[in-house]
Amino acid sequence: MKKILILSDSHGKNDIMEKVIKKESPDIIIHCGDHCMNDQNYLDNTFDYYVKGNNDCIGNNQVITKINNTSFLIVHGDEYNVYSNDLTNMVKYATDLGVNVVLYGHSHIEDYNKINDIILINPGSITYPRNQNGKKSYAIIHVDDKGVIEKTFEEMVRYI
Repeated sequence: MKKILILSDSHGKNDIMEKVIKKESPDIIIHCGDHCMNDQNYLDNTFDYYVKGNNDCIGNNQVITKINNTSFLIVHGDEYNVYSNDLTNMVKYATDLGVNVVLYGHSHIEDYNKINDIILINPGSITYPRNQNGKKSYAIIHVDDKGVIEKTFEEMVRYI
């Protein structure tokens, strides 16, 4: 089983990320964009997977990968209509790709959905939350050989 830490929208605040990484001791670290860093070495040495957000110069627009037989699509989300909570286009794209899980950010609001057997997770922002409780957030998921071990929103999303 792998413990996966999902971060997004850190906007250059590496100290906060490093505290969370140390606290959680994950097997895999994923950043969903708007890391706002121009340090390729830091990105490559800190994250197993990362994508470019709308405020970034470094990274790919998407990453497709497999972890323990589960396929992931990692995007920032700015190319989808994530502010309206209409995830239709993202789900259609994930279905066309044949992925099981979509990890995304951009809205700075944590979210978890399962639509048409596709799990969609937005960890929120670890630095500038736009959620109703005003708390910085990230997500933790666990993946075994059968897939994501599904838990409740409250069990996956963590607040600082």
